[in-house]
Amino acid sequence: MVAVCAGAQSLPAILASIEKNNTRLAALASENAAAVAQLGSETSIVGPTSVEYSPFFGNADGLASSELIVSQEFDFPTLGAMRKQSVNAQRHVLDLQYQTERRDIVLEAKKLCYDISAAVCTRNLLDQRLLTADSLLVATTTSK
Repeated sequence: MVAVCAGAQSLPAILASIEKNNTRLAALASENAAAVAQLGSETSIVGPTSVEYSPFFGNADGLASSELIVSQEFDFPTLGAMRKQSVNAQRHVLDLQYQTERRDIVLEAKKLCYDISAAVCTRNLLDQRLLTADSLLVATTTSK
């Protein structure tokens, strides 16, 4: 209906263009990407918790030796699995929020396109009625 009366692009092309160029959707997508990156960093293995170097002098053989101790915290596998499920659920929520916002914006644009199309069709119909009325007026005034 939009392309027929308005003589413009098709409705899907218009909506795709609006979705592509909408700054609010771009900002939300960037915000979601940052939140997902932050969620990913929360589940990754942390670096070493402590690093110690201990030199030993006066060994039984009379040789000097040393020891490097690196310790790191770890989680039990069940805790890691639960954390991964939580992160996946949070990612899903972020995706649903984006899809909801996208749907609302595209729906509003679609309504606006239909309103514009209806206005253009009404104007075309009224222009045609005006031309018909003018031609009838000319025909009645010349026949007298």
